[in-house]
Amino acid sequence: HLDEMATDAEAWQELGTIYASEGRLAQAAFCFEELLVHDPLNTLFLCVYAELQFGLGRFRLSRQYAAHVVSLQPQNSRALWTLILTSRNSLENACADRKGATRERVKKADRDRALNRNGTGAAAAEDELKTLLHLSLGAVRRLAGIYEKALAKGEENDDTPGGPLDSAFGAAALRRLAAHRVFFLSRAKEVNAKVGK
Repeated sequence: HLDEMATDAEAWQELGTIYASEGRLAQAAFCFEELLVHDPLNTLFLCVYAELQFGLGRFRLSRQYAAHVVSLQPQNSRALWTLILTSRNSLENACADRKGATRERVKKADRDRALNRNGTGAAAAEDELKTLLHLSLGAVRRLAGIYEKALAKGEENDDTPGGPLDSAFGAAALRRLAAHRVFFLSRAKEVNAKVGK
């Protein structure tokens, strides 16, 4: 069907969803790329594409798409969670690389720095790390604000169905966000980055 009707968004979405459910993330990502060609500002497609890129291990691309969704919809909790998870994963990988560096890699890095008098490579990596930390903490703060506001609203309206379950979920989400915040702040301390609390 898609050979004849390449612009059928519903068919692309269904095919992408099927591929994703089967774990064929690269094929699912292709389907959502096709959807984004036809509707580049659809935040659902952008979020799903960001999540697929995360699943494929393309954290920078995933983070870029999630940040784009947040720029379009600042209260999009799905995109904020994607930002937090991709940032955390990138930071964990960066810290593991730093800790796992052998003496040879350290010597090579020293030689490279000596050759590159400006140290722009190391400075760029440091700037990227600081930007990542600021982005991460901002996403945590924004998402915590969304949950706190929803919890406060739920307490005002006790007659809401599922109230206790919603408050339990909200409280658990806030605890998880607090754990992410501690992680990001500890990474900031490791690299001597000054970030807001």
